[in-house]
Amino acid sequence: MKRILIGALCLTYAFAASAETIHQPLKDAIQTRMDINPQISSVAVSFDGLDSSCYQTWDSPDATESVNNICPTGGEGLTYLERISKGKYKAKFAIDMANTDYSFSVDGSDGQLIGNADLRLYVSGETKTVSYAIIQCTSAVGNEDCKGSFTITGEQSNTFAKEIEYNGYVDEIQQAIENKASSIAKSEVSGVVSQTLEDAKSHANQASANALVDANKHSDDANKALKTMLEGSIANNKSAAALAQQSANAASASVAALGKTVADNKTATDNALATKVDETYVINAIENIPAPEVDLSSIMHRLDQLEQENTQLNNQIISLEKEVPVAKVRIKGSNCPDKVCQILNAKNVEKVVKHKYNGYRIYFKEPLSTAEYYVSAFGTRSRSNPGFSTYGRTDKDKYSGTEPGRTKEYMTIYTVNTSNNYFAEELEVVIYE
Repeated sequence: MKRILIGALCLTYAFAASAETIHQPLKDAIQTRMDINPQISSVAVSFDGLDSSCYQTWDSPDATESVNNICPTGGEGLTYLERISKGKYKAKFAIDMANTDYSFSVDGSDGQLIGNADLRLYVSGETKTVSYAIIQCTSAVGNEDCKGSFTITGEQSNTFAKEIEYNGYVDEIQQAIENKASSIAKSEVSGVVSQTLEDAKSHANQASANALVDANKHSDDANKALKTMLEGSIANNKSAAALAQQSANAASASVAALGKTVADNKTATDNALATKVDETYVINAIENIPAPEVDLSSIMHRLDQLEQENTQLNNQIISLEKEVPVAKVRIKGSNCPDKVCQILNAKNVEKVVKHKYNGYRIYFKEPLSTAEYYVSAFGTRSRSNPGFSTYGRTDKDKYSGTEPGRTKEYMTIYTVNTSNNYFAEELEVVIYE
């Protein structure tokens, strides 16, 4: 009679296969989540680099840096645009780039800038850093002040943080499952009694096959639950990781329950083999070993809870999106060369054109989904005329002939105070759908 080494090896391989079966779908699901987060960013920025416009000052939040000659910009890609000299500007990025392989492209036909068809935007590789770039507006005669818009395309410095976090989390789950499976397998095979080598081999093969089937079933359930959770989560990576940890804990609990079932089966087999009876009795005893019990109700209950939580999150996202403005702009109403007004701050606004009869026409970058949107506006002129009323029309604009006052592509708004009609010194407009 020899100790059943083959049985120990079979049980160990069965649990190792189960751990790998659970780990790989987890890794695939998290990788799918990472793939929808692009590492390449593309940010559009509009600017007015004329000497008369670059008079603002920028102060750092910690008050350690102060920069003069700041030019007006639109968009969220830059911290500031400093006019260094005629036609030469320093573009300080809002978020550092990962490397200097980024590129600038000018919006418009063949890289042309507003005001002069001969001007081109130039960025030297020697003046590019991960924090800023020196850009120049050049023509045949040299640098010239200009205004227009450009797009910065490249990898930002914070794009790999999420990937590192996900990879570390997958490794932790894999190690936890493998440790649990190895511990159960070692504890169960340590007490196996001696018997004939042929009977031990048969018993170990059967136990290995049963363990592998049940482990695959539990890993599939855990995989489905995790995929549902990851696909329904929003951009909160820590919350998604916490939910994934709950599903991993449930999978570990299922593996522990499976280990107990294998232990019970082993005890029943040991008791049958310890009794010296005929071969028929042993075969009947093995066939009467109860099948492993799986608590499917608790797993299904957890899946229902995850589905309800996912629905609640989606409803919250829809509600929050309605509270976010689809467009907003703040302009200098008194600074409108060639009727194109200076934009101090904007979202989804391409330009603002001074209109007749104290009006301003706001053109959207991306058309809105409806013309029945909500508008909040406020205008000022001077200390003696601080308050302005603003209004727009949803029907035909009487001042514009057959043109409507508002569409999905633009909106015309007018300013008036209690004493007379005036163009506003400054005008702020916020639009909600």
